Amino acid sequence: MRAICSTSIAAVALLLLTAAPSGAQSQQAAAACARAAPVCAVKAGTKQSYWNACQASRDGAVVVLVGECPASPNSDGGGGSGGM
Repeated sequence: MRAICSTSIAAVALLLLTAAPSGAQSQQAAAACARAAPVCAVKAGTKQSYWNACQASRDGAVVVLVGECPASPNSDGGGGSGGM
């Protein structure tokens, strides 16, 4: 729950930074969007991993987890990673 709250706060901060870009602010916003910081976000009811919170918000997704989305189980009940 704390990760969701802190991630949401970070996403809102990024939105505020990009709301009225001017000079240094636009450079900071561009740098933030270029920085790799994977997040798991939801768009249209589907979880998806994004490069960072900035990219997720630009796509209209809501960040729910810091880091990539966990793999969903495959039809055999496994985690989806290959193996043997």
